[in-house]
Amino acid sequence: MPWRTINNHIDCGVFKMRHMETYMGGSMNEFKVGFKNESSAQDDQLAKLRTKYVYKMINHEYNVHKDAVLQKVDQFHKIPSRQRTEMLSIAKEQIHKRFDDFS
Repeated sequence: MPWRTINNHIDCGVFKMRHMETYMGGSMNEFKVGFKNESSAQDDQLAKLRTKYVYKMINHEYNVHKDAVLQKVDQFHKIPSRQRTEMLSIAKEQIHKRFDDFS
């Protein structure tokens, strides 16, 4: 697969979901997943897909936690922009630290 990565060790779930979404049973030559080769352009694609998949999971009718999650999202958006940015930065650092501890 030309879109294979060497440096990305955290998006395997996103790749898997996209593969399941686009595979139609043909050969590898016919498999059109749409990923660019590993690059910042691929990173942008992955970010958009993460957003798409999270949105669908949160808003699905079978999600019994949907209302609570959406309420927390509303609360988060009421926080001043600068503070939200700091919170997101801290969360990102913690995610990477957990991954580094796991590796």
